[in-house]
Amino acid sequence: MSAPGKYRRPQFRVNEWFGEEKRRTDRLGRLNRELFEVSREANDPYELAAHLEALGFSNERVQAEFSLVSTFELARKLFQMSKRRPDLQRRSYLQLPRLGWRQLLILAAIVATLALARGVAEPQWLMTLFLISWSVVGSSQIMRAKASLNEAKQNSLFSLLMLLGLLGLGILGLLNGSAVQYAIALLWWGVTGCIWLEELFERRTYWVAGLALALLAMLAFPFLKVPLSIILGLEVLICSFLFLPRLRYLKGENFRFLTEDLPLLMTQLGYATGFGILFLKLIQMFSGHLWVYSGLLALFLFLAEWFALGLKNSLADAMWISTSVEDYLQNSLGSSKLLLRYIILFVFFSLLLAAMFFFPVQAASISHFVLFAIAMILVLMLFSLQNWFLPALAFVLAGLASLFAVPLIWIFVGLALVLVLILFIQLQHVEEYGFHISG
Repeated sequence: MSAPGKYRRPQFRVNEWFGEEKRRTDRLGRLNRELFEVSREANDPYELAAHLEALGFSNERVQAEFSLVSTFELARKLFQMSKRRPDLQRRSYLQLPRLGWRQLLILAAIVATLALARGVAEPQWLMTLFLISWSVVGSSQIMRAKASLNEAKQNSLFSLLMLLGLLGLGILGLLNGSAVQYAIALLWWGVTGCIWLEELFERRTYWVAGLALALLAMLAFPFLKVPLSIILGLEVLICSFLFLPRLRYLKGENFRFLTEDLPLLMTQLGYATGFGILFLKLIQMFSGHLWVYSGLLALFLFLAEWFALGLKNSLADAMWISTSVEDYLQNSLGSSKLLLRYIILFVFFSLLLAAMFFFPVQAASISHFVLFAIAMILVLMLFSLQNWFLPALAFVLAGLASLFAVPLIWIFVGLALVLVLILFIQLQHVEEYGFHISG
C-alpha cells in the first residue's frame, strides 16, 4: 500500500559498521547491516517499509523469515536498531515549524491591521470581499501548481495571481477607498504573496519578508507617531522589491490553468463570498472590542489548521499500519472518530456559550465569535477531506441569511450543526477520501 522506494544496494564493508549491532549474526542483524545506508537515512519506519516492499519483503515473507506480523513491523525493528542521522525528522503534510511560522506571520498581520484600522468606522465591503475571495482561490491554485507544474510555470502562475489581486484592489479602491484601506489591502496582498512563495519554494526568507511588512504596518500605532503616508510608501517599496521582478515570468497560458476546473473555482468563490459577508457582519456588530475578539478568532483559526493536520497525519498512520483495504478503512474510521469527538466537544461548548445569549451581553458577543470560529474549524476539516461543495453551499446560505436580518447567533448555531452533520457523514465513507489524503 506504499510507494516503491528508491533503494540502491550499497557498496558496504562489514568492518565499517559500528555499534553493538556489528556483532549480531542472526537474519535480522545481517539484513540491518545490508540496509545500513537506507536505514540510516530513513526519516521514519514508514519510509523504510516502502524500501522493504520494493525489495520483495511481503508480509508472508516477513512472517516466514523473521516471525514478525508484517513488513511494517520489520521496518520498525530495523529502524530501532539503526544509527541514524540526528537531523532527519519524519516528513508530514506540513512540517510543524512551518505551520508555526505561518501562524506567527498571520498573527502579526492581524495586529498590524488593527493598528492601521483604528478610528475607521467600518471596512470597505467590496475591497474586503475581493481580498478574501482572491486569497482563497489563489491558495487553492498555488497548491495545485505545487503538485503539477514545474518551477518556471509555478513562478508564472504566482505572478498572474499577484497581478490579478493588485489590479482588483486598485480598481475597487478607486471606487471608494481611502489611504488606510489601501494600506490594509496592500499589507494583506503582500503577506499572502509571501505565504504563497514559501509554500512553493520552501524558503524561510519569505516568512521574514512578510514579518517585516507586518512590523512596518505596526508603525501606525498612535504612540509611534509615524505618518500614514510614510507607512504606505514603505509598503509599496517592499512589495515592489518582492514581487515586481517576478512579473518577467508572466505568461498568458496560465489563464487556462486557472479555469481548468470551473465548478471548483465557482464553489471556492461562493464559499469566500459567504465567509466574507459573515466576517464583515461580525466586525460591524462588535467593532468596539475588536482587539479581544480578533485574538479569539485567530486562536481558533490556528486551532483549525492543527486539527486538519492532525486528521491528515492520523489517516496516513492508518494507511501504514494496515495490511488490507478493509483493515485500512477500520483504522481510518477509528482515528477520524477520535478527532470527531474533539470537534463535537467544541461545538457543545460553543452551544453552551450561545445559550448565555439570553443573559449578559458580553457572553453573547463571545459566543458569536466562538461559533464562527467553530464553523471555520469544521469547514477546514471538510476541505482537507476534499469536500468543497456542501460546506461552501452552507456558507453561501448563511451569508445570504445574514443579509436578510436573521440574527447572527442563530445563523452560527445552524451553520455549526450543519457542518458537524456533513463531517460526520463524510467520515463514514473513508474510501472516498482516505487514499487521497494519505498520499
